[in-house]
Amino acid sequence: MKIVIIGGVVAGTTAAIGARRNSEEAEIVIYDRDVDFNHSGYATHYVIGGKVESLKELTPRSIEWFKNRHNIDVHTSHEIVTIDADTKTIQVKNLETGEVFDDHYDQLIFANGSSPTVPPAFRGKEFTNVFTVKNVQGGRELQACINDIQPKSVVVVGGGYIGLGVSEQLRNLGMKVDTLEFLDYPMPPMDSEMSIRIAEILEDNGVNFHGGDGVVELISQDGKLEKVVTGSKKEYAADLFIVATGVRPNTELAESIGVELGVSRAIKVSEKLETNIPDVYAVGDVAEAFHAISKDPLYLPLATTAAKMGRVAGDVITGGNLRFNGVLGTSVVRMFGHSIASTGLTEKAAREKGYDIVVMTNTNLSKLRFMGGEDILIKAVANKETEELLGVQIIGSEGVARIVDVFATAMTFRAKVSDLIQLDLAFTPPISTPVDPVLSTGISLYQAMDKAPLITPNKMNEQLAKAQETILIDIRSEEDFEAGHIEGAQHIPVDYLRKELSKLDSSTCVIVYSNTGEKAYVAQEILINKGFEEVYNLSGGISNYMSLFEEKIVRAE
Repeated sequence: MKIVIIGGVVAGTTAAIGARRNSEEAEIVIYDRDVDFNHSGYATHYVIGGKVESLKELTPRSIEWFKNRHNIDVHTSHEIVTIDADTKTIQVKNLETGEVFDDHYDQLIFANGSSPTVPPAFRGKEFTNVFTVKNVQGGRELQACINDIQPKSVVVVGGGYIGLGVSEQLRNLGMKVDTLEFLDYPMPPMDSEMSIRIAEILEDNGVNFHGGDGVVELISQDGKLEKVVTGSKKEYAADLFIVATGVRPNTELAESIGVELGVSRAIKVSEKLETNIPDVYAVGDVAEAFHAISKDPLYLPLATTAAKMGRVAGDVITGGNLRFNGVLGTSVVRMFGHSIASTGLTEKAAREKGYDIVVMTNTNLSKLRFMGGEDILIKAVANKETEELLGVQIIGSEGVARIVDVFATAMTFRAKVSDLIQLDLAFTPPISTPVDPVLSTGISLYQAMDKAPLITPNKMNEQLAKAQETILIDIRSEEDFEAGHIEGAQHIPVDYLRKELSKLDSSTCVIVYSNTGEKAYVAQEILINKGFEEVYNLSGGISNYMSLFEEKIVRAE
């Protein structure tokens, strides 16, 4: 059996190694049009910023290593020109010599990845100081430009994973950084109250974030971009421009032989990663995944997804039993000392899917306060009907990757929120807390489903607008209340709440809040146990509310 793989980055090499694990007899050949092989192109900005010493470190394994270790033949700078699916033959062009030759396959894997997308204003145009960040060669060109022109300022177009990473690294080099995002906030896949905090992190660290304003016009001179103009007519000039507005799957070659695309315009595949063409598979950035919870198709060009798909395809082709079970979209990005992570569905996505959900936003400690623990913000969404966890978003300075991985593992096995409470997680004062943030999240969600319901800031505003008799109680200290409280709130500190119960109507809806939501649980329990019929705790407390509705905060003059 001869397996030909088009593409030699994460998905392609993982598929090749997966196939070799099952079979010593299979002939495995990889063709890649790039000059670099098995590279970590997604990390090039860390080289530019000095966190990684050299671009060579992004290509640690040579063609010879793959041949000697796995008996896999790798050909870089080789492009598949045409494919005949009926005869299982391919035409290959050596991009260095111009030679064209024929080859054949028994099994074919598309692992030819994706290409950067750019806003319409940039399409078909090239400038000496405009770059995308996708592969090692692009990193070389960017590094050479920086060394040549010594830029003092940069405009980064795009506020996703790569855009944020580039913004951080170039800011660390001392450049003035303006980051532009067409949508209102960075990291658009996350819910707005989390994205708002990401914008604050950027601003706090000297990055000028401009949301809700896309680039519509370019002003250049002598092949060099001078400034960009946004839809609101604002102009941003810089020495250097980075466009990081996402990628699109490289499907043209697959489409030429009739391979079917999915709704995301990536290649549609089965759980075996098969396409609609016999003996033709697709993995990685060129293929369409599906969500492990909602089962909806989605395009998720992440290295982790590529590795998972490649492993499955290599195993299936050589007789294995692995199947692709979908993805949760688990991801984490590190920026200015903060980790930003997510897995599963956001609140917005869950509501659009029609789930009856419970939403919790809480602040937890990464480790004990006297050991230097700092706050971790966690937003979690659960299905009220099944009690299953649907999604989690986290922002914090430490421990975030571990925590999101625990949540992702629990969700993979369809854990209920009550299961989270029973997890036996490790504790030692220097690195954790007795009640781990995962357990704390489970407790909060369980209470919300049982007898201590939460209410989101948006839902609270709706409740206050439609029911004027709703009682809003701030249970914090006098000092905190004077520093800033929600418009219309009564001030009853939690320690005095029992004494003030006679002044409250137990048949009226009551909403209580504290700084982050945790202490308000005590007030909520008091009211519920005293017979109040409808009592809510403001999810995330006033700190969460303020991030969304600063205009509704009243402060003492």
